[in-house]
Amino acid sequence: MLLKAAQQHLPDLLLVQEPHVKDRKIAGISKCLKSWLSKSGKAGIITLPTCSTQVALSAKENTMNIKITKNSKAFTIISSYSSPYANFSEILEELTDITTNINGEVYLIGGDFNAHNQRWGYRDEGSRGKQLQEFIAEKHIFLLNSSDSPPTNTIDKAVLT
Repeated sequence: MLLKAAQQHLPDLLLVQEPHVKDRKIAGISKCLKSWLSKSGKAGIITLPTCSTQVALSAKENTMNIKITKNSKAFTIISSYSSPYANFSEILEELTDITTNINGEVYLIGGDFNAHNQRWGYRDEGSRGKQLQEFIAEKHIFLLNSSDSPPTNTIDKAVLT
């Protein structure tokens, strides 16, 4: 599914959460692609050959971030994952640390935060969603998701007979 989406949309990079990991590497991707993982292996970034300069900045427990240069402009790319059972303040601390230390550069955060909020399409609103919304407002982040966006995951089903 990931390869099909990459072929259809031709991105320079992919932000992934909960990828299949084997030997500390994202499994099932071509060796010509570069990839980085958070310390937990739950958040990753994959760059395609079209993505020119990439530099790994840091791997934290729940986040991975790299710096890319495109058209002579630097961008920080952040991939994050927060388990629904984890302490949500930890992910917010990691994101705050990263966004504070990039000295005003443009950044993009992509993540699976397991945080419900009506602003991004949930009917209910949990404390994690409220905390994430507060972080977004405090940092003046522009939310790219629309509340009517379809889900971006599928559930794999297996049958044992």
